[in-house]
Amino acid sequence: MKKSLAISLVAILILLAGSVTYATGAHVRETQRLADAARVRAAQLSGRSSVNLIVSDAGLLQFFEPMIEAVDESSGDEYWIERRSGQIWRYRNDAATDLDGRVDVGEARVLGQARRYFRRAVDSKRRASMVETVERVDRGESGNHYAIVYREHLDGIPTFNTLDMEFLPDGTLWRLIVQDEDVDVSMHPSISESQAIETLARESGLQRWADEDVQLVVERDPSGEQHLCWEVELITGDDAFGSMTQGFVDAHSGRLLVWGASTWGGDG
Repeated sequence: MKKSLAISLVAILILLAGSVTYATGAHVRETQRLADAARVRAAQLSGRSSVNLIVSDAGLLQFFEPMIEAVDESSGDEYWIERRSGQIWRYRNDAATDLDGRVDVGEARVLGQARRYFRRAVDSKRRASMVETVERVDRGESGNHYAIVYREHLDGIPTFNTLDMEFLPDGTLWRLIVQDEDVDVSMHPSISESQAIETLARESGLQRWADEDVQLVVERDPSGEQHLCWEVELITGDDAFGSMTQGFVDAHSGRLLVWGASTWGGDG
């Protein structure tokens, strides 16, 4: 999708999850148990022989936050663990913070590294349905990173199952985000593309737009519920100045799950 806001349903809903609720006792022990249970998976993702995950005091107390933030005691690597499923969603390599003496080794070598992580991170039964994309991303002081993404497509429809990685120019993994879970939702929409467009326009109060972009996607919210969605983008203006309203409409219930807007150009 052209001027994508680069948002997903689950990312937005996590941000909107609400105020922090604190808990103690059994909840604290459960949080540390989840971190301990994730150690084998953390070692698998990072390629390290062993990992000892430590959850901060704040992380232990914020029991109703959807993610647990933990750090490997020996390496300093950071991990985000989803509380509901126990899955590691995000890994950040602490070694990638040292930028001295790094040389660009080229796309072919970085892809080779990425594919090794792919085999470690994604269930073997899902790999054949994952589509690979590669692009360069300017990260300022750390150079033009290699952004390599694998996303599952079922019946031509992108799903929430992704392996999203960024590598430094020398092939060092900078960060990794992964979702890897069986899709369990009907892939046949109950409402049309035009109905989804009407829903977003009505709910957002948008009356006019110059262009529209719509596709079916499967997303997963923080509760674990999966949704076949129409991802709708309503665009005004042009490449120099304009705005976009983007939303996810449940393709079965017709409910607008979440929406947002962005602008580009002008003084800002």
